Amino acid sequence: EMQPNEWVIHYSGLFSPPESGRYRFVGYADDLILVRVNNRLVLNGSRLSSIDAAAWTPDPDGGAKFKIGNSEPLPRFGLVFGNWLDLQQGQVYPIEILIGENPGGEFQVLLFIEQRGRRHRTIARSQPPGRPILPLFRTSREGIDIKMVDEATTPAFEDGPDAPVFAPVGR
Repeated sequence: EMQPNEWVIHYSGLFSPPESGRYRFVGYADDLILVRVNNRLVLNGSRLSSIDAAAWTPDPDGGAKFKIGNSEPLPRFGLVFGNWLDLQQGQVYPIEILIGENPGGEFQVLLFIEQRGRRHRTIARSQPPGRPILPLFRTSREGIDIKMVDEATTPAFEDGPDAPVFAPVGR
């Protein structure tokens, strides 16, 4: 539960991928999450009530694909797959992440990363079945112990020692 309502947090920084490849951000929020890389909006995973915060066109294989929780249908509250990015190991990329809540009450936000060609376990019970279990987008493992809070409304995620860590570059 969050109070007050109508707030946003803006994160910005620089990162470098752990290896070269094609990646995309995957996320969902109750209510707002926007991700920009290289000044380009690559994900609007906001709940439908906040989706107008930024115009975004997903890649043909992107957008809201899997329902989150039991209450609301897609695309109102779904896991959203962003635009593909070609990232090179050792190269530095600017990133901005905006999260927020409106009108108050429950707040949730998760941000995952998908690498093209990497195999992920899937969940048969997802709606529709087959949602991949993706790693969290992380810039560090130190001091951060993330635990599943509510399996009914929070998607399972990969967070083992083999999950990628995107190195922060400066602050």
